[in-house]
Amino acid sequence: MSKNVLEMDFKDAAEKKVTLRLDDPKADLTSESVNLAMNNLLGYGVLANGDVDLVLAVGARTLVTTTTDYEIL
Repeated sequence: MSKNVLEMDFKDAAEKKVTLRLDDPKADLTSESVNLAMNNLLGYGVLANGDVDLVLAVGARTLVTTTTDYEIL
């Protein structure tokens, strides 16, 4: 079984790193589309770390993990 996750890293106004994780992102994502989405989230002010607003997009990545289950006798 394989799982894809998009991780987007932000910094809040207190300089703390915050990571937003989204399962099953679109397969055709580009750096430009992720950057635009992150900046739109910041621009609309919809994300916060507690009472502290997120203010800066700092990075993003797609993680692909594969899980293999084994039968135990």
